[in-house]
Amino acid sequence: DMGGALGALDAGFQISEIHESAYDYQRRVESEDRIVVGVNRYQSPTPPIEQLQTIDPAQTQRQLDRLARVKRDRDDSAVSASLQNLENIARGTDNTMPAILECVEAYATLGEISDVLRGVFGVQQEFSPF
Repeated sequence: DMGGALGALDAGFQISEIHESAYDYQRRVESEDRIVVGVNRYQSPTPPIEQLQTIDPAQTQRQLDRLARVKRDRDDSAVSASLQNLENIARGTDNTMPAILECVEAYATLGEISDVLRGVFGVQQEFSPF
């Protein structure tokens, strides 16, 4: 007995079971006891993509210039107010989507909106008992 679901969670039981299941699945795929189309059987004759997409530095600079222009021309007080409203809503139980839309309409960036949400909710960390 592990003390119920919370005790099992604290002991890492569920994660251990998931890891064991994933290991067993991978072992069966590699030994071809389990067939996965395109992985260990019936692979495509088309060779994989060898050249990864590269982004033209000039295009990157154009986008950075556009971002700077948006930040320069927007109403900073409206952005600040909308981000503060989002933070207040996120700390409660109301739907955050209207507040996010308010931020977007004020020209807050995705990074600014994400920073507010990370500040309230944190960043997910993988739990590993090992």
